[in-house]
Amino acid sequence: MSAVLVQEDVFVMRSDGSGLRRLTNDAYRDRLAQWSPDGTRIAFRSDRPRTGTSFLYALWTIAADGTGLRLLFDGAEPSAFRWSPDGSAIVVQGSGTLTLVAADGGDARVVAGGGGFSNPVWSPDGTRITYRQVEAGEQRAYVLDVSRPGSEPEALPARNLVPQDWSQDGSALLLSGFGPTGAPMPVVYDFATRTYEDLSATGGGARWLSGGRSRARSASR
Repeated sequence: MSAVLVQEDVFVMRSDGSGLRRLTNDAYRDRLAQWSPDGTRIAFRSDRPRTGTSFLYALWTIAADGTGLRLLFDGAEPSAFRWSPDGSAIVVQGSGTLTLVAADGGDARVVAGGGGFSNPVWSPDGTRITYRQVEAGEQRAYVLDVSRPGSEPEALPARNLVPQDWSQDGSALLLSGFGPTGAPMPVVYDFATRTYEDLSATGGGARWLSGGRSRARSASR
């Protein structure tokens, strides 16, 4: 029996499900596609062949019309990545580091190391990144000012929480934790008071609503 070749390509479509278009069409594995904030480019990870690297996957970008395929970064194995709010940079999580990569193919700099990273989330003004890091079995949330090269990450007060979203004005963080019953629980951290507020006994997937500091959450009952 011959093996079945399953392609993993990048497609785009309108929000109503119409206008499906294939942007890549080959045997390589193109995954985790993300739109740039202005909708002109798409970043994705792919195992397309390169030279001079030991990593299987790299970060690539392509224009929304399927042109301009470009290798953006292959200095780490990208397990996750996120565009900055203005689209000028992408934070790449992988190979034990967080790396800030210029979206135009320019400089790339490691902003945090030590491994155990997850959930990098940009602040609305693009100056800070929050993330979770697990070190020596302890899980904590951190905030890093990426607008000042060489700045040290700030550890939030010790608690087993995962960053999810920023308030629109950047004054607070929405995180997820676990309540007394072990169910997901949304939590807000206020930078001014350095305190946490538990929003509900249950609920996961919380996000800030636009236009203020109201919160939306999905609840489990």
